[in-house]
Amino acid sequence: MSKTTTPNVWILTPFWLAILGAIILILLSSASGFLIWIDYHSQYYDYSYFYYADYAMPIAYLAWAVVLVLLCALTFILNIVSIVFVAKKRAKAASFLLWTNLTLFVIWAVILICAFLVPPFGIDLFLLIGDCILIAMSLGQMIYGAVLFHRIRKGNALPVTKTTEVTATPVQHWVSSPVVK
Repeated sequence: MSKTTTPNVWILTPFWLAILGAIILILLSSASGFLIWIDYHSQYYDYSYFYYADYAMPIAYLAWAVVLVLLCALTFILNIVSIVFVAKKRAKAASFLLWTNLTLFVIWAVILICAFLVPPFGIDLFLLIGDCILIAMSLGQMIYGAVLFHRIRKGNALPVTKTTEVTATPVQHWVSSPVVK
């Protein structure tokens, strides 16, 4: 197998599909936060009895859901950009994979820690599974990007050139072949 500096689509496709599945799981988790907020506002409650903690908890659910949706959108956009870079065989694709996945790894690791530390509602199973998948997949892509980046830095990779298919006629092939006696 030749060592190239451009990322291989066949290696990255399972990562991208797993990230898409994890984003769907996290969006399901954030949808539960939206539903709790909607349920709270649809209930009849007495305005004379107003307790701040009862009002603050649904707002925390809504804020957490909005943060998760925004981070899922950021993750989705960065993965689409990396798919485009890899498909166009850009020279910067390896460094883009390395740095964006390092960023996503740090973001989702902080979200995982915050999910355990946030007191109002604790951890959701969909969030836990999706977050662990996102952390693992961004770590895998980060390692793959680091290997490619290392090959570029050390210069021990084959240069990527666009080869043109040369068609030779049988006569040209016979003339250029060595004579065996």
